[in-house]
Amino acid sequence: MAARGEEADTSIVRAGARSFERGPVRRRDLADENAVLVIDETGFLKQGKASCRVARQYTGSAAKITNCQIGVFAAYVSRHGHAFIDRALYLPKGWTDIRLA
Repeated sequence: MAARGEEADTSIVRAGARSFERGPVRRRDLADENAVLVIDETGFLKQGKASCRVARQYTGSAAKITNCQIGVFAAYVSRHGHAFIDRALYLPKGWTDIRLA
């Protein structure tokens, strides 16, 4: 039986966070007081506007303003390794304009 409080230390960081070599990533495997949260954006070039959240916006992938989606990613990084935390598509302002008749 686990000692009190140990359950939280061995829980899976996130269902999608996996190490290809070792299986699920546990919090205690990566824990470090000097760990950092890394936020990164990546542009996904698109042609047309049929995909959700596509807009003419700047992306470093193309180094210009073009039709694209922007994905924002978060990861936990320590000297012991790293784990993916979450991701989201950026919502361009044009997608929030609501026009009422």
